[in-house]
Amino acid sequence: MQITQGKSDLLLHNVFKRYQTLIDLSIYHPMSMTDIKAWVNNFRKPLHRFVAGYILDRLIYRSSDMARSSYRSFLISVMRDIYFDYKDFGHIDSVETWQERLNSADPAIQIDDFFIVPVRLLTDSGASGDTVCRLVDVDSSYTKHITGEGFEQLNIGVDNEIPTNTVILLVDDLLGSGDQVKTLIKEKKLEKWCEKNKVIYAPLMATEKGLKKVTRKFPFLEVHPIEILEKEQRIFSFQQNEEIIIDGESYPESEIISAYNEMLDLFGMLKRNEKGKIQRICYGRDKFALPLAFEWGCPNQTLALLWWGKAEVSRDNAPSLTQLFRRRGMN
Repeated sequence: MQITQGKSDLLLHNVFKRYQTLIDLSIYHPMSMTDIKAWVNNFRKPLHRFVAGYILDRLIYRSSDMARSSYRSFLISVMRDIYFDYKDFGHIDSVETWQERLNSADPAIQIDDFFIVPVRLLTDSGASGDTVCRLVDVDSSYTKHITGEGFEQLNIGVDNEIPTNTVILLVDDLLGSGDQVKTLIKEKKLEKWCEKNKVIYAPLMATEKGLKKVTRKFPFLEVHPIEILEKEQRIFSFQQNEEIIIDGESYPESEIISAYNEMLDLFGMLKRNEKGKIQRICYGRDKFALPLAFEWGCPNQTLALLWWGKAEVSRDNAPSLTQLFRRRGMN
């Protein structure tokens, strides 16, 4: 596949212009044009720069401010309705009163049967759920952690039974394949929690595939993602004879993938298994191929080229890659 310097430059010019606007408006804070151009300048060949421009053009970026705003809207609309519908008080707080109670540290004003729980597995080294939970605009006293027996209590241990008739909001940044939710349900005995309480799982984002899997396999858990990632938002579909539209023109997806693999290999990132097949992590976990980045890092389903650094390089003599994003805590 041949791409001229002029075609590559034109795509990057248009992409840079859009990014500059988003940065000037603080929508893509704290990204900078310096970081973006430094990442593109890892690549010299017009074809590689063209593919880099395509990835940037499709990038889905969510800052901490975006996440905070999204959860604020969710709390005062969807979550408020869910809470009062479940409690059946015969009335519903106004938006102003509800928000005042959520922001208050005064037990006399607070909602005493509503809690926010970050998704955290036993194997999490840097749980993204905790990061997201800190962005939810409520008083910190609403945050709890759960086990299979009850709420964790600092310096006390664990309550000896699961509470009843409470409303619990589980938060995380991404519902990907659904495997993490499966493990969470097993570790925390979440089905028992759902039998006695109203449990809502509201990830900041969810893939269509993962959302369908979780709602089908675990009907007792109510899932309300803030945003849904459609399959068309993936960088690659891995379907035969698929075409990709870039800057108004059609290109064979297989050739774009081949160029992407060259870019990985250039920096020692093209990992293969014992049979010589390219490992799926190169395209994101389970080949999700998401062009997704959060301010706090990329999830496992994101294209490796967006977050891979020297620590993950598979060849000792490989040149260093200037990263655009970092990888967030593993889960």
